[in-house]
Amino acid sequence: MVVHGGGAWDDVSRVNRLAREGWLGFEDDPVTPAAFSLRLWETVGPVVLVALVGIAVAVRRRERRDLVLLSFVAAYALSLLPIEAHFDRYVLPLVPVVCVLAGATRVLAVAALVCCVVPLWWSVADTSALTGRDQRLDAAAWIVRAVPRGDTIAADPSTLPLPDRRVIRLELPGPGRPFDPRRSLAALRAQGARWLVVSGSVTDRVLAASGDYPREAVFYRSLASLTPAFAVGPSGRDRPWLRVYRIYP
Repeated sequence: MVVHGGGAWDDVSRVNRLAREGWLGFEDDPVTPAAFSLRLWETVGPVVLVALVGIAVAVRRRERRDLVLLSFVAAYALSLLPIEAHFDRYVLPLVPVVCVLAGATRVLAVAALVCCVVPLWWSVADTSALTGRDQRLDAAAWIVRAVPRGDTIAADPSTLPLPDRRVIRLELPGPGRPFDPRRSLAALRAQGARWLVVSGSVTDRVLAASGDYPREAVFYRSLASLTPAFAVGPSGRDRPWLRVYRIYP
């Protein structure tokens, strides 16, 4: 950050601006306070309820350490209010504070330890979904075998890295972002693209909010007329389906 301070600041400013505008997949979220409350619940579960009691205890006894913790919670919560992209990661700074407040007294600490069984179970379940082979590796291997190296490949973001390939990388749709004119079979063919890689991480979210992304939705619906040259199904929450289409005549 010191050596490339200007670039780091530009990246931080850009991400914060996009977060305030929103992000693909959060169109139907409740208002920001409710959305981040749900994210916090999804992170630590019933420990949040114990922490609420701990906050009441901290407010009542007003020790300096309690005031420091409460001040941080209040300041950070206020900083979240303008954000419309409700990612889980934004509540992570609150997790250690929530846990400390949940242990404000011995009784609460015992209750918090018991409640930790719930997020532990969730973590184990989420991790188990990531075990086994990622089928997207099969898609990458198929492209290496079947797609001539000189062919241009159009690809949605969050699909495959496609190193050492000629790639037309489509822009991620999102609130306030302009439509990518290349998101059209005719436009891609005109630019020499012979293959198209799409995945559920973008397609499903666009179709679920087609009223917000009408032109993008038309593009993804048009792919129904094509037969995928290669496809893998979803495998777990964080491994969406992926398809490779041959789009040249």
